[in-house]
Amino acid sequence: MRIRVARVDSTSSDQAVVSFVSAIGRARGQWMGTAPAVDSEYEVEFDIPGALVWGDRIDATESSVPAMIDQRGDTQVFGTLQNFDGRVAELRLGDDLILVEVDRVECRLPCNVAIKVQQLRLFDANV
Repeated sequence: MRIRVARVDSTSSDQAVVSFVSAIGRARGQWMGTAPAVDSEYEVEFDIPGALVWGDRIDATESSVPAMIDQRGDTQVFGTLQNFDGRVAELRLGDDLILVEVDRVECRLPCNVAIKVQQLRLFDANV
């Protein structure tokens, strides 16, 4: 997904917490690798770490509009859950897909979901 880095909040030698803007919203995440430049655009891959527990960090929603919303440090991700193999599911966010680990799925696929992400991770896809 294409993003524009709006702000770099903190950095260490190989990680930064960044605020960014994408076609589906504004959010924050942990940049993996060398800190990006503010006001620059990047093609990134997202990672939602850890297994999502249905009814806790992931649930079905009425919203069919893909979105990312920063909510006091957490990120709400709205997308469409597609294929599920019993452990890993495809999450569609607009034109992009993210693989997410899910303990179970309690909706008929494809279904719209809301996911609470405590630490979204971003990887520069051009590295």
